Amino acid sequence: MAPRTVVLADLTDEMGTVWRAVTLTGDGGLVLCGHDLGRGVRSVFGMGEYEFERRLSARETDALGELLTAPTGGDLLAAIAARFPAGSGLEAFLKEHGIDGRLWSRVGD
Repeated sequence: MAPRTVVLADLTDEMGTVWRAVTLTGDGGLVLCGHDLGRGVRSVFGMGEYEFERRLSARETDALGELLTAPTGGDLLAAIAARFPAGSGLEAFLKEHGIDGRLWSRVGD
């Protein structure tokens, strides 16, 4: 399976920029990634840039699909986009259901 990506958010306002995307990987996993810049990030972290990547295994991705009632072989990315507009709430949903994946993040200027 070739990787597929859906951009959930690409927003800019006076507080900065927010970008979120989800990708289904060739091995059946899923990657949620984000990149934020600007005053909004600075107000939370004291620096102007934040980026992260959460990788789910194929097993964790299947569990997410079941929770979202995405049919096997169905469009999980569309189900994620419909349930979590702009990516909002997806991280909390994963945590609530014990889907940890692996997280990498960076804060800087």
